[in-house]
Amino acid sequence: MDTEAAYRSPLEMQVWVARGEGQFQRPLHLGERPGTSLATSIRGAFGEALLESGCVLAKSSGACVRRPRGASGCLGPRDCPVRLLHRRTSPAEGRTLGSAVALWIDSDGASIQAEVSVWGAPAVAARKAVIAAIGEAGRRGLCDDLGKVPFTLDVKEIHRGSLRTWGRQTGPPPDRLLVEFSTPCHSRAADLPRIVGNMAHDLCQWDIEDRGLAPDLGRADCAEAGTRARRESEESFEGTAMEWQSLSQVDLGARASRTNSGRIALRGFVGQCLVSGRLAEAGPWLLALALRGAGGRRSFGLGRVRIWRPKAADCAVCS
Repeated sequence: MDTEAAYRSPLEMQVWVARGEGQFQRPLHLGERPGTSLATSIRGAFGEALLESGCVLAKSSGACVRRPRGASGCLGPRDCPVRLLHRRTSPAEGRTLGSAVALWIDSDGASIQAEVSVWGAPAVAARKAVIAAIGEAGRRGLCDDLGKVPFTLDVKEIHRGSLRTWGRQTGPPPDRLLVEFSTPCHSRAADLPRIVGNMAHDLCQWDIEDRGLAPDLGRADCAEAGTRARRESEESFEGTAMEWQSLSQVDLGARASRTNSGRIALRGFVGQCLVSGRLAEAGPWLLALALRGAGGRRSFGLGRVRIWRPKAADCAVCS
């Protein structure tokens, strides 16, 4: 298959976006524990709920993720929500691409505000499993020093379609945006075009898997498509200026992991980047970054990104 014919911009991918509000049954007090934050805790609870309750074989033979080490892989059919939502392998490099679901939470310890996005047409079609997993995570609750704290979270759809379509609906682009990395971004450097390029590459690989093109393309052509997506996103920043502010490194400590010898370090940079100039092309990529998150280890709550209009106190993603 020809790479040119197979390539599709990640901005044309289907994405489902929802927001929700809820509350904890009692005030949550996580305290100071290495590797633990609200983001890591609630994302972990959601992941556990999805892996166990979302598996189509969970009731008959036990969720695949709970089978002994060394057992064969997923036993379910191709349309199992866990296979569609949990993680994928890059057809270009063979590495894990992460989850199709991005879940971001804000809370004062009593109330909860959430934003969730689901990426790719097959995953969007399985969005009911995401809503069910959020509900199951809430029933199980989060653990603090006093025990389990159940929570409720009612999510409602605000967009279903391509990012490019949503970008057109938000009106003309502003001439300045403030990109805030509010939880540690696990990235080699604070280089915004490169961070966006890495995201574009991975979304392209995910899209190739979604469309079942990997066997026909082969590894080399899959890699070329990813390189093209990276180039497209990085070139969108031509004509813009970037100014980093308040950069610092944050280390949350280590957290238990199913891989990485059982422990994974949660650290990265936080700070803000003021982007100004011609944002018509870069704007949709920044929207994708705010929805999906930046850098690695997002499933542990790292890489939260928000976009603000500098002249007002409104969030550009939420307006």
